[in-house]
Amino acid sequence: MTSRIERLLRRAMLAGLAAASPRCASETDLAPPTDVPMACDASVEWQVGCDFHVRLACGAPSTIRAELLDGGLDSDACRRFCLSAVPSASSVRGGFWFCSVIAAPTPQGIVVRCGVPCPIDGRRPTGFQDPPVPADLDVTQQFLATSTILEAVSVVAFEHLARELAHHGAPDALRLRALRAAEDERRHTLAMQHLARSAGVEPALPMHDPGPVRALFALAYENAVEGCVREFFGALVARWQSVHADDPAVRVALRRIAVDEARHADLAWDVAAWVEPRLSSDERACLTRARAAAWDELLDAWRAPWPETARRRLGLPSGDEVDAMLQALRQESLQAA
Repeated sequence: MTSRIERLLRRAMLAGLAAASPRCASETDLAPPTDVPMACDASVEWQVGCDFHVRLACGAPSTIRAELLDGGLDSDACRRFCLSAVPSASSVRGGFWFCSVIAAPTPQGIVVRCGVPCPIDGRRPTGFQDPPVPADLDVTQQFLATSTILEAVSVVAFEHLARELAHHGAPDALRLRALRAAEDERRHTLAMQHLARSAGVEPALPMHDPGPVRALFALAYENAVEGCVREFFGALVARWQSVHADDPAVRVALRRIAVDEARHADLAWDVAAWVEPRLSSDERACLTRARAAAWDELLDAWRAPWPETARRRLGLPSGDEVDAMLQALRQESLQAA
């Protein structure tokens, strides 16, 4: 790991620590009421990963202000709406929701995304969709199960990256580092699988075919989003958890994972340094926009609060802490791009 990556992570950690504040509210205090009726008939189109997509035939519910839906912000009204739309989710997610409109209003209604923040471990290969999570899991079980799945699929992503780097004539050192990262992710999968089993859940590991070798720009695009942004932030969250988790087993597991993920982020930036000069100016501008959009997506997804019990056990940063760290890491990484 280069001193550059370590320096950026330390600065982001310090920003998060500076934003830390005493926690007063308990999980019980934050539990939302569930007696708000639906504005009209709603149908759950699908549940995947950490999201439910709910179609409303008569438009946006009157209980949620348009700016909350549009901005993806957490609110009591949003939580009440989501629990009314998906009653079985009250025991799954603990009622901690954010909402956003994911399809423009039409005569047939709108689609509202109801969700909670998701783990961001590892590198997702192209075409991968978060698999459904069993409906009887609590927040801690859901986090650990999803983390295990994301670590497992990262093995595929790094092996495919190694093949594509070789195909496009990248230096052997980059290809070998990608293969080493795949081995790291195998260890991470076993570590997270052990934590998930200790929490009473057996994650179903995914089978995923990333497809044939792609053009250079497709490789660069995935690396920009999954490597330079998501893995970078994943390394930061893992480091935070390794210090703050109440569960000692989580601290031990995340300590090693944090080191590896920082090295993977370093690999992503080195891949970018090799591949991006080989692209056109328009393609490089597209990658800059993609990285900025990926940071915006993370900022939006991590606004929703975690239940306090799960947050402390897993060592997850609070909303203020993650916002400060994301802003610091985003600013530094965009300057380095």
